[in-house]
Amino acid sequence: MKIITTILLSIAVCASTERGFATTYYVSPTGSDSANGTATTSPWKTIAHVNSAKFSSGDQILFQTGGVWREMLQPNTSNLVFSAYGTGARPLISAANLVTTSWSVSSGNICHSSVSGSDMTEVWINQVLGHKATSTSAIAAPGDWYYANGVLYLYLAAGCAKGVSLPTIEITARPEALLLTKIGSITVEHLGFVDGMYVSILLGSGLTGTQTFNDVLWRGAAYEGFLAESGSP
Repeated sequence: MKIITTILLSIAVCASTERGFATTYYVSPTGSDSANGTATTSPWKTIAHVNSAKFSSGDQILFQTGGVWREMLQPNTSNLVFSAYGTGARPLISAANLVTTSWSVSSGNICHSSVSGSDMTEVWINQVLGHKATSTSAIAAPGDWYYANGVLYLYLAAGCAKGVSLPTIEITARPEALLLTKIGSITVEHLGFVDGMYVSILLGSGLTGTQTFNDVLWRGAAYEGFLAESGSP
């Protein structure tokens, strides 16, 4: 049985940050990307909007506690702070998608659904990691799954006949939940990055300065939770 390990990273380093003219931006699942994002009463909604925004050095981007974003965070400006606001559960940025397409019976308790994805490495059933079978014929127990040609085959304990209550099913959809590349001096704190196709946090090429991670959670990636290809974590 493969075990997903939750790791909390806390690295204390010194980094110089100019905050004299910094702006704080807020992001909430109930926000709007047409808002100004500069108050808790007018937050942005999506990470896609954060990724495309033009920030200034020293700006802070805060995610609402309890929120979940199924996107990849990839900032394009150096010297930013990413953190949380509010009280409650740690904000999560997930590289996995929910399966919302319909299910059909293949045979017995084995069901299938058409899903998107080029390299599916992980499947979760009610947040429990499934077991990848070598073929559809090797699917034999609850949680076994196989993916081929855009179709996910999955053994569901209660089946998927009409009227059956289906579990929550998630599949890997993005290589990472956080990608830092060609920028530098990024601070990340009090956030969670989960369920990457390969890794959950990737420090890619061209990083400069020191990247600061404090009280950051990662979990669920198929290979490594945190991978630093460049820079100084």
